[in-house]
Amino acid sequence: QIRLHGPRTPDECLQLAQSWDVLINPRPIWPGNENNFPSKIFEYALSGRAILTSRVSGADKILGDQAYYFDEYDYDRSLGNALEQLIQASRAELNRLGASLQERLLTNYSWAQQGERLASFIRLVLAETRANRQIPVAPRSPGSAAQHQPAGRVEGLGAGLPEATGTIPVPRHTPEPPDSE
Repeated sequence: QIRLHGPRTPDECLQLAQSWDVLINPRPIWPGNENNFPSKIFEYALSGRAILTSRVSGADKILGDQAYYFDEYDYDRSLGNALEQLIQASRAELNRLGASLQERLLTNYSWAQQGERLASFIRLVLAETRANRQIPVAPRSPGSAAQHQPAGRVEGLGAGLPEATGTIPVPRHTPEPPDSE
């Protein structure tokens, strides 16, 4: 049974989510979805409820084996089968998986942990770019917003970063193409 509840405050959304057995993220394969993560997955997991989702955008890497998944490449049939399987799951099992998901996120994906992962990534990129080749930077056009900022600085991000020298570091690493399977 599907019921639309209209706009709610974040607290009301959490209360609603906690009153349901399973939260569903029916994320399909669409252009761009492979490169953006559905933030509602975090909200769902923090509610302590079981989740049914596809693996698109790496949701399975965050949720692990505590979530229910359907095959996004066989969307209609697989989603239907997964819903049928969920109907058979006991409420105790759904509650156990929801609590496990909540614990997994609280343990592994706090703001502090995510901030440290981002800082480590930035340090890695900066270290790698120091050893890599440089390409020329196009001159700033007169009157552009960037013209009013000090060279090499982006508002709010410049502390501790090297000043621009007329070049932009380009990493040698090129992403591997996605599996064609």
